[in-house]
Amino acid sequence: MVGIAVLAIVDWQFFFTEFHNLFFPQGNWSFPSDSTLIRLYPEQFWIDAGIWVAALLLIFSIIALLVTWPTKRRRARRAERLAEIQERKRTKLEDELNRAAAES
Repeated sequence: MVGIAVLAIVDWQFFFTEFHNLFFPQGNWSFPSDSTLIRLYPEQFWIDAGIWVAALLLIFSIIALLVTWPTKRRRARRAERLAEIQERKRTKLEDELNRAAAES
């Protein structure tokens, strides 16, 4: 993703052309400059949209990392939960073994 972003920043025209060649190999993505579609969505629109998408993706990624970062408290709670689960499993196994021994 970083490589694609760098390519788009360094050589936008090459990136734009190859992106469209990849998804529209028939060449039907090329429109005359006076077409309605080009007038509605000029090149600067797509550049701005790409910048906004990249910025939002970066912001949400940072937020997700901060929210899920394994802090000392979270690691301690996880260790407690794992210990509790292991204790339950051990108790259940002991109960099953005691029942099996009592039945025989």
